[in-house]
Parts: sequence; C-alpha cells; structure tokens
Amino acid sequence: DYTIYREIEEKKHLVVKNKVDLAADGKILVLPDTWKRQPCVKISALKGTHIDELKQMIWKLIVGDTGANREVGIVPNLRHKKGLEKCLVSCKRARKAMINGLPDEMVAADIQEGMDSLDGLLGEHHRTDILDQVFSRFCIGK
Repeated sequence: DYTIYREIEEKKHLVVKNKVDLAADGKILVLPDTWKRQPCVKISALKGTHIDELKQMIWKLIVGDTGANREVGIVPNLRHKKGLEKCLVSCKRARKAMINGLPDEMVAADIQEGMDSLDGLLGEHHRTDILDQVFSRFCIGK
C-alpha cells in the first residue's frame, strides 16, 4: 500500500534511502516503480555517508536551478527573521539533545517547536499572536 506516495505526488519530494552501510550485508530496499523515477539519494546517517549530497539535493529541490546563493541571508521582514531564528535555535537544541543521548521525547519536543516556528511563517497555523502582531501595526478606526 503506497498511499503516502499518492498524498505527495503533486508536491516536491525526495526519496532518501538511509542505512546504505547495511547494503553491504546484502540487504536491499525495494521501492515501488513510481518511486524509482523520483529524485533519490542514498545515505548512511550513522556514518555520515552522502550527507552533503543530501543537503545539495534538498537545496536544489527548494530553490531549483535559479542559481540562488545559499550565503545570501535576505529575510523579507522582522517576523520572518524571528521565526527563522527561533527555528534555528530549536534545531540546534534538538541536535545537542541527540548528541547527548537525551530521551527521544525531548528531541521531538525541540523539533516540534522548530516546525511550529516554520508553520507560523508558512501560514499553516493561524494563531492569534500573529494576528495581534499584524494588527498592532495598523490604526483601525470605527
């Protein structure tokens, strides 16, 4: 059952095969034919194999072939800047928690906080604090 693929087929996506270090033991991941035509990268998260290639493919998937420079840090407004900074802090906290062997629940909480920050920027969650920020900049008369 490949219902997940049907849910994402119209969206940008990337197939990531992890644990390629185990492929040497003769273990092979079989993908459906429709997935084989998608952009794919084989990595080993444990050994760090092909992580740079994964980063490049994610960048290309998001930015495309526009030639956009990763080093240019243009953010359209202060709310976006603060949201991205909050997400970065959460991601760094999650990474540190993983390295230090903290429980998965703590790592997941940090990741969720980072995702919530991005969701707020993408309009996925319509929280009143965002609306309060927007309306605080305008004088609305009767």
